[in-house]
Amino acid sequence: MPPGCSGSADRGGIVHFGAQNPTHPWWYVADRIVQALVGYEDQILPGVQFAVVTPRDLQGALNNPIDVAGGSLALGITTPSVSARMAQEGIGAYSERHGGLRAIAAYPHIDYVIFAVDAATGISSFEQLAQERYPLRLVSGRRSERGIDVLTFTVEEVLRQYGISYASIEQWGGQVFFPGPSHIGGRLVLDGRADAMFQEAEMLPIWAEIDSPPRRVNYLAVSDAVREYMWQTYGFAPREIPAGRWPSVTEPVPTIDFSGWLVFCREDLPEEWAYAVAKACDRCRGAIDNGPGNVTRCLALPVDQRYMFTETAVPLHPGARRYAQECGYLD
Repeated sequence: MPPGCSGSADRGGIVHFGAQNPTHPWWYVADRIVQALVGYEDQILPGVQFAVVTPRDLQGALNNPIDVAGGSLALGITTPSVSARMAQEGIGAYSERHGGLRAIAAYPHIDYVIFAVDAATGISSFEQLAQERYPLRLVSGRRSERGIDVLTFTVEEVLRQYGISYASIEQWGGQVFFPGPSHIGGRLVLDGRADAMFQEAEMLPIWAEIDSPPRRVNYLAVSDAVREYMWQTYGFAPREIPAGRWPSVTEPVPTIDFSGWLVFCREDLPEEWAYAVAKACDRCRGAIDNGPGNVTRCLALPVDQRYMFTETAVPLHPGARRYAQECGYLD
């Protein structure tokens, strides 16, 4: 790799690409990008060595932007795409700036945050939860000695706008669980150990299991004022849970966006390399459109090239921009 390029220093010239654990959909995406770059046929960057790696604490959404900015990774994936913006500005889930991040491409992972409460609690709004100080048994995301992940921060930041926090719920006699992803945390609701889950990954079957007779679910609506705050402060766009998404969703429910699988780099990645990676991201669209179920259920398919190079939350690297312009993907 060219001298001075992040992610290769002191590692024998190997280009490190931060994904998630090897069973995660990001690993498949990163692997297909690398195949397009150095595979057996029509190589874009022949002779280069790549390593797809797991992130610290298996928190790729949180740590990949930190490690790319710090130079231990050359490439990374995060979600939602706005995580890269928060890392760059040192806001939200990030207590310090991790600047110089640039987008290469974003895959259309369309998602939103879901605030689901068992209807048996009688809680139907954030305002009611705050007023009644209900001892909710709540499932959220991840918390470790290093801190909380992006989803867990996002949930609590919405709660704070209503005068609620994880700590206050526990002070009211409730419990807050941080078991990890939705498909794990949702088991606590199904087993009767929790009565609410504030999480993402709307495409996972666990949500249909939770909202299944005889259980009814109340989906808490995020107010326009709070959605505007989350948009203006952090970049989370307004979104709705569409009517009919699950049995208890009888009308659209306002919430906030949690979309995008962003492939990104640092601004000092040479332009030719960013161009090559952007080309690889584009070239492997077919493999992703026809990928395994854990990938295809997470994405809006077929992958749209305009989305890839416009819905990026942080500026495109000049090399990626040049590739997208040459292909006519940008106006």
